[in-house]
Amino acid sequence: MNRYFLITGASGLLGSFLMRDCLRQGLPIAVLVRKSRIESAKGRVESILAGWESRLGCILPRPIVLEGDICQKDLGLSDSAQQWVGKNCHSLVHSAASLSFELDEETNEPWRSNLEGTRNALEFARKVGIRKFHQVSTAYVCGLRTGKILESDVDVGQSLGNPYEESKLAAEKLVRTWEGIDTLTVHRPAIIVGDSQTGYTTTYHGFYTPLKVVHMLVGKVPASEMNVLFLLQALGLTGEERKNFVPVDWVSSVMTHILADESLHGRTYHLTPSNRVSINEMTAVLSDAIQKLSIPALEKASPDLLDSEGFEDIFRTQMETYQSYWRDDPEFGTANTLAAAPEIPCPVIDGEVMWRLAKFAVENNFGWPISRPVPAPLDVGTQLLQRARSDRPLINGYAMESPFCAVLEVSGPGGGEWTLQRQGPHLAELFDGRADESLPHAYLSSHTFRRLASGETKAADALRVGNLVVQGAGNSLDTVLDFVDHVAQQLPKSNPS
Repeated sequence: MNRYFLITGASGLLGSFLMRDCLRQGLPIAVLVRKSRIESAKGRVESILAGWESRLGCILPRPIVLEGDICQKDLGLSDSAQQWVGKNCHSLVHSAASLSFELDEETNEPWRSNLEGTRNALEFARKVGIRKFHQVSTAYVCGLRTGKILESDVDVGQSLGNPYEESKLAAEKLVRTWEGIDTLTVHRPAIIVGDSQTGYTTTYHGFYTPLKVVHMLVGKVPASEMNVLFLLQALGLTGEERKNFVPVDWVSSVMTHILADESLHGRTYHLTPSNRVSINEMTAVLSDAIQKLSIPALEKASPDLLDSEGFEDIFRTQMETYQSYWRDDPEFGTANTLAAAPEIPCPVIDGEVMWRLAKFAVENNFGWPISRPVPAPLDVGTQLLQRARSDRPLINGYAMESPFCAVLEVSGPGGGEWTLQRQGPHLAELFDGRADESLPHAYLSSHTFRRLASGETKAADALRVGNLVVQGAGNSLDTVLDFVDHVAQQLPKSNPS
């Protein structure tokens, strides 16, 4: 049964918000994530969701995690993972991208990720039979155009400002002409900044760059010189140039709303603000942040202070990459977005919101040092897999020769969703996700599951106090409860605290 969205780029800023919002709304998702030097793909997702749970004060369901890479053939997925996607995913949401504004001749970024990665995603979708595609593009495929840009505009012969814009336009043109897509939805966000309510972000490009450069020089330049007004001089700006900033929480909220409503698919959406921010407004806030946040946090100034000329030279060098970025932005038409999500207006990016963004960046030292991985206290899926038998015959492609089969969904750290069967005294892990909607479903938290595993409580008791929910059991509720107890007892005894 095809019920899942496959999302690429879930470890990025927008992707991590999108993963959070889809899970909170109950949309079934699978995420494609690369492993890092220190974490597996599943470990990276677990760390991201642990962070969300800490900030939100609640637990979240877990997506299906697939280890892969958009820059590889078949997205770097194993044969079994490809088969799983073909049987279970109806749509591909392609959010992964490179944000590089300069061409890296060694890696060919951003072209490698933005164009070839998109091509790999399209070819994989065609291979496994996915015919609904969501492309996360950018409003800046408009390049250096002025005036009002419509959602229907694509390539009208415009000049592009940098390799990033060139590669994203090429990718959007590719998906629009690709054979094998029945429904194409294009999401075009403007310049994404942090969360409008908290300032939270995991990336510090664009809006944050001048603040980051000056913050790095605190203690090396006289305090009276510490501001970002050099941005105007270094890049030859008047200060009247206007930028289209959009908070990531709003972009994700609108995208999740669109994903959840199939009637909204098949259109292009400008995810752009109603108000543009002038460079003068932005530099005033960033300079204020330097004076009130960066300088007071300085413990000791360098004995070798730079003069204003040295400061300006360093600032100009660091900002050259973004020369085209700071041009005056056009106005974007948002007819489709307003029609699709009139109840989700874009927050106004004013001085208060920009201060919140700057404050978070400075107080978190622009993401350095990198946060340490957050391992789950109990990885339920791995433990079940180690104890499973999978040598039984299959029906509908999955092992079902068993006295009893059900779906188990464990929310919170180490959780996940599995279709499992009990074979006498044995457990056979059959399937990531739901093999059949008609099967009984048991929902509980990882904390409750650990209490069941430790013998501290029983499934019937958890059901009675609301810590376990069972759906679709019919007259077999007692059998489901016995099944949950049996599954939990397969795991090693652990401390539920």
